[in-house]
Amino acid sequence: MTVPRIRFTFWKAVFLVIMVAGLYSTYIRFFHGLGASTNLSDQFPWGIWIGFDVMCGVMLAAGAALLDAEGAAVGAAV
Repeated sequence: MTVPRIRFTFWKAVFLVIMVAGLYSTYIRFFHGLGASTNLSDQFPWGIWIGFDVMCGVMLAAGAALLDAEGAAVGAAV
């Protein structure tokens, strides 16, 4: 019985880099705190960051809803 070899392709390398970056970010967030991962402190108002985050979230959600509505209007499976 032969053991199948796993091919290491370009996209697997890209996936590995993204996973390592995500694990590193998770480590920094949990073991060094939110200030280390966002670079925010008591000197910089958190409200500005939350407002920016909410605006970006609304923008992304509106774009997704628009694409979904457009796909439904023309009958395409989006």
